[in-house]
Amino acid sequence: MRKIILLLLLLLLAGCATAAIKESDFKKESGLINEEEEVKFGHYVDEYIRGEYTLLENKDINNAVSAIGEKIAAKSYRSNLKFTFRVLNEYEVNAFAGPGGYIYITRGMMDRLKSQDELASVLAHEISHVCARHQVKALYNAQTAQTFLVLSDVLATIAGVYTGSSAIADVSSTVGQMATIMVYQGYSRSFEAEADKLGAFYMYKAGYKPEAMADVFDMLLKLRKEKGEKTELGIFATHPDLEWRAKRIRRIAPQIEKGEIYEEIE
Repeated sequence: MRKIILLLLLLLLAGCATAAIKESDFKKESGLINEEEEVKFGHYVDEYIRGEYTLLENKDINNAVSAIGEKIAAKSYRSNLKFTFRVLNEYEVNAFAGPGGYIYITRGMMDRLKSQDELASVLAHEISHVCARHQVKALYNAQTAQTFLVLSDVLATIAGVYTGSSAIADVSSTVGQMATIMVYQGYSRSFEAEADKLGAFYMYKAGYKPEAMADVFDMLLKLRKEKGEKTELGIFATHPDLEWRAKRIRRIAPQIEKGEIYEEIE
């Protein structure tokens, strides 16, 4: 249950996006926690993840994932951020991003991918969630839904963890409460579509084929049909509209390659 709760916190729903990629919008945000606080929260979440999952102990695979991920991250808006890539030794088909630059992909997902471009598409999508600070925004959405859950209290507790106090249980409880609120509230459908488009753009900049992202969506759609539409598989619970997303990526990939969909940084 703790594992499911945390994944629900970190994964977001699909939706629509605007025509152009405007990364300058991410720089203008106010009222959000700063990058230092985001990274601190990410450290704690990463500790939690590593306590719940077993990491894959295969140096070659881990190095290959990190190499592709770092190549894409270097082309992203937050290239200054230290990204960490972890392969989880789980057969569940899943991938997700934590605050502060932590990217996770499962062995089950790796086994389903057929090329480096497909792997790059999964990593680029998750890197884009971090670049757009979707995790941070999701925390604030949860705060808005229930005023008794104040993000500043979470940060104060995390600060306690890093100064040696005994507040770890309080953080776990708060994360669980926040995730529960978000499950019933629902997630912004725009975040996934934004990460799709931004991820495809970063793929192209890093030398990978954006169309591979559509191939991954096709694979997930086929898998969902094999397992049953109502089967509670982690990635399917929060990544709907796979057919629409595949068609959309195939439509915009040529535009990205022609420079018609672009990055705007002020």
